[in-house]
Amino acid sequence: MMRFADVIQVPADRYDEYVEKHEHIWPQIVEKMHAAHIENFSIFYRDGYLFKYYEYSGNNYEADMKRLENDEENQRWLEFTAVCQKPVSTAGMVGTHEIDFSSVNERSRIMKRSEINAYIKWAEELLEKYQFKLPRYAYWDMNMWKENRDKLETIRTVMMGWDITDFGSNDFEKIGAVLFTARNGNLKHPGLGSPYAEKYLLFHEGQQLPIHYHASKTEDIINRGGGVMSIRFFRSKEDGTVDYDSNVTFFSDGIPYTVKAGEPVDIATGNSVRITPFLYHTFGAKKGCGPLIVGEVSAVNDDLTDNYWAEPIARFADIEEDQPIWRPLCNEYDLKI
Repeated sequence: MMRFADVIQVPADRYDEYVEKHEHIWPQIVEKMHAAHIENFSIFYRDGYLFKYYEYSGNNYEADMKRLENDEENQRWLEFTAVCQKPVSTAGMVGTHEIDFSSVNERSRIMKRSEINAYIKWAEELLEKYQFKLPRYAYWDMNMWKENRDKLETIRTVMMGWDITDFGSNDFEKIGAVLFTARNGNLKHPGLGSPYAEKYLLFHEGQQLPIHYHASKTEDIINRGGGVMSIRFFRSKEDGTVDYDSNVTFFSDGIPYTVKAGEPVDIATGNSVRITPFLYHTFGAKKGCGPLIVGEVSAVNDDLTDNYWAEPIARFADIEEDQPIWRPLCNEYDLKI
């Protein structure tokens, strides 16, 4: 274990901006820091100075730092925050305050019901544009759900329906998705529901899922329409953590391909990739190519027990009820109906 510390300064007129930006650190930057074996990263502020501390657990510090330095997303983050900082020799002094960012990736913002309603309406419009129709219950209002309360055992138990989450990222437009589970079963109750799962995942341009794998299900991820699906793969190590170094071989519609760990792979409309158990992956809508409709066909899906995340996340969002419910979510049937 190697330990490092650094000191920089924040101009008095940039302090609030610095705090705002670093309370919403891009999740992909946190992922890249962990990929570079940076741990226990903390920043403390006092009297105009930022005291930065981190630990390095890898075995080639110079190589890891060079890779981080040359990473395009990391360069954009540094440019984004550079205006808030100055070299020690030229900066001024201000105030006394302390900020600890060591667990920023574990923080979760409460989503508003008005936001969730708007995202579902957007999804319904996008699906209609590409002539995709969901099962009838997808369009039920709350009165219809309550009228059919005694018929909901299968839908409720296998968690079919709408699912909107930012995974605790604090930034739905970057890390998040609108999901709809159209068909599913339940591993604990064979015969209930379907013997497979079918989902739709809808992404705003540039939006993606957090890095994760499944221990049980195999899934085909299909570009059903709209933009270009961008997907990245990582192997998992024996201890279950992400292997950011080894090449990955995957199948796209029966054809094998080998790519570098984390190398973006573009999937055009009508094409698919197969994801096998223990293969870390993240995918979403490629920037500059518009919103995206993704289809997922897989073995029975269990969102409560078969998602393994590279970083701690909040699978389902806490919700502030600032507006009546447009459509209930699949994880709240027992609470709202």
